[in-house]
Amino acid sequence: MDLARLLTPDVLALSIPIIAILSGTFMAVLRHRERMAMIEQGMDPDAVKKAKLLRDAAEEVPKLERR
Repeated sequence: MDLARLLTPDVLALSIPIIAILSGTFMAVLRHRERMAMIEQGMDPDAVKKAKLLRDAAEEVPKLERR
């Protein structure tokens, strides 16, 4: 297959959105599987996200105090 034919604006205009949609769907499926695995193990997936937010906020406080 000729590479020049694959890089035409018409082909790119169709392939970029298709690749973006497929990538987004793949990431959503992975995220869902991860959440389901956490629930099966008795973990709260939202608690993990909240803990990360609190940890990030705690790291920012000393930076704000130095200003």
